[in-house]
Amino acid sequence: MKIVTKKIAELKPYAKNPRVNGGAVEAVAASIREFGFKVPIVIDGANVIVAGHTRYKAAKVLKLKTVPCIVADDLTDEQIRAFRLADNKTGELATWDFGLLADELATIDGLEMGDFGFELDMEIETGGFDWGDERGKYMLTKNLDNFFKASYEAAGSWGIPETTPFTENLGDIEWLSFGEKSNIRDPGNTGLHFFIDDYKFDAVWKSPDKWLPLFKECAAVVAADFSNYADMPLAMQIWNCYRRQWLARYWQDNGVNVISSLSWAQGQLFDWSFEGVPSGTTCATSFSCAGIDKEAAIDELVAVVEKVEPCKLYIKCGKKDAEALRKHLDFERIEVYQSRRKNAKRA
Repeated sequence: MKIVTKKIAELKPYAKNPRVNGGAVEAVAASIREFGFKVPIVIDGANVIVAGHTRYKAAKVLKLKTVPCIVADDLTDEQIRAFRLADNKTGELATWDFGLLADELATIDGLEMGDFGFELDMEIETGGFDWGDERGKYMLTKNLDNFFKASYEAAGSWGIPETTPFTENLGDIEWLSFGEKSNIRDPGNTGLHFFIDDYKFDAVWKSPDKWLPLFKECAAVVAADFSNYADMPLAMQIWNCYRRQWLARYWQDNGVNVISSLSWAQGQLFDWSFEGVPSGTTCATSFSCAGIDKEAAIDELVAVVEKVEPCKLYIKCGKKDAEALRKHLDFERIEVYQSRRKNAKRA
């Protein structure tokens, strides 16, 4: 099998290609941008594409001049037509083991897997799936695992576990997200947070003991910030609140310094939103005003702080948002991930 380099302009898409691939082009382009063009396009002797139409479109998006190709000149016309269909069909027959998928995603620290089409938790939490399909069955089974491992006294009528106050002075520690844990240099001077996409840390719910040794070494760990969105069903919001507090209590009981996470759906503050979060404890939250009313969001956060009365507050936010927030609140800023990555590249 010989790989040859062909100019993009020389390749011809198959006019009767029955595969609709427009939705995959951006993800494939992101993959090529990050990893390089690792899978050649298959063409026939006349440079007509046999397999790789999506890679061809992605290459055009990336403005590549040339691409690697394999010339299938050993196949008959009928075999080429059959291979084109078979190549697309076999991809449909494969399925995911969502437990192993979540574990694998959790081990990838420095890449944004959402760029490659992995939006597992977002699709699940916003209802974009069928409870009867493989993803739905996975969620139903894995979310029951920890319910039976430990039960705690409820903070109120919702049955949400309560944590004890954490008031230790942490000093000038380095903050990293759970997704950046491979970059930890000194755990005793590191605070870990979960203000990142849920799929990057969902495995801490499935396997709460797995990272306990690391968490116990860290100066502090913020409670897992499972997402709450205003368009999510309230039952899911309550469930994510329960998971956040269950893990926080479980980690505390196993020797971890846990900072309470303040998490709620914008515009929806309920009596259970911060149930289990004790008054007078150290708290942390994330603040971003993308697509929402900044002043309303600040007013809401101020109301939350007045309710919880933290002894110390950390907020993950950008510099401009920090300037606006400091007119109303006293806090220490957790730098956003993107800023640290850019600064590291400049260094």
